[in-house]
Amino acid sequence: MLKRFALVVLLGLLGLAAGFTYGVLFPSFGVGDALVLPADSPRSAMDLVTVTRGDHPGVLITSHGRIISFSATGSLGDADRAVALANQAVVAANNGKVKAILRGLPAPLYQTSRYALTGLLAGLVPALGFLVPRRRRVTSTA
Repeated sequence: MLKRFALVVLLGLLGLAAGFTYGVLFPSFGVGDALVLPADSPRSAMDLVTVTRGDHPGVLITSHGRIISFSATGSLGDADRAVALANQAVVAANNGKVKAILRGLPAPLYQTSRYALTGLLAGLVPALGFLVPRRRRVTSTA
């Protein structure tokens, strides 16, 4: 029984280490930009967000007064490209009138704890099968 318990612990730790390593080697990135609309803007920030939000899935577009914020997560190239396309669409919808564009720096989002816990569960679930005692099959003899 002690050997089975040791095997469960070993497989759980192996899954935990594999999940943690995956989270470190393949981080996702968060990219964000913001636009400041001029006071004489032909459209309001809320109208621009409503017009462009559905065209750019994966990009969170929000408005706060005259400021429109863009954010996306994923691989560095994909998130940056998605935010840039949404940014260009808003500028085009506002007839090119923008007071300022505030570029954000991409930040790595290390989700190692989430991947580590997923790896731990992936290691423990099959290992728990070792703790369940075998069922003896009774066969009939004639």
